[in-house]
Amino acid sequence: METLGKKLKSLREEKGMTLKDVARATKIRESAIQALEHEEWDKLPQRIFVKGFIQAYVKTVEGDEAQILDLFDSAYPYEDVTISCPTFEIKPLDTLGKRRRSYGWIFVLLILILLGGGGYLLITHFSRPMLSQTGKKTSHVETTVVQPTPPPPVSSAPAPARHAEMAPAIT
Repeated sequence: METLGKKLKSLREEKGMTLKDVARATKIRESAIQALEHEEWDKLPQRIFVKGFIQAYVKTVEGDEAQILDLFDSAYPYEDVTISCPTFEIKPLDTLGKRRRSYGWIFVLLILILLGGGGYLLITHFSRPMLSQTGKKTSHVETTVVQPTPPPPVSSAPAPARHAEMAPAIT
């Protein structure tokens, strides 16, 4: 039975192509093409990439892709992959170390909130009128009430004319 590497090489040679021709057509390094033909798996990247290399190689030399991939599966079997998760040791809070957190920013924020709230209360308190002891609304700011002067009394006599030509004629 023919191996994968020998089959790839014979397909390439049947097409009259060199390693450089296949490398140029597939955009795979020439050293990787040579490693495929010699089945030097340790010189190639991970299995999924090698499978892609083989598919591109077979399309270039117009071979039977299913047959070549079956040869690949037998020549380069799947490895058992073990996935491990990192483990963490949970420690009580008092053993985490000497690092002390700074809560100064919370203190500054609290002071700013208190100052803002106090300022708001002062402004609203002094801007509204208050009831005095007599029951009348008064303000904290003293105000002087100025009474408007009444208009002069209106007489029923006609006003004197200012110009002679506008004066009524006397008969």
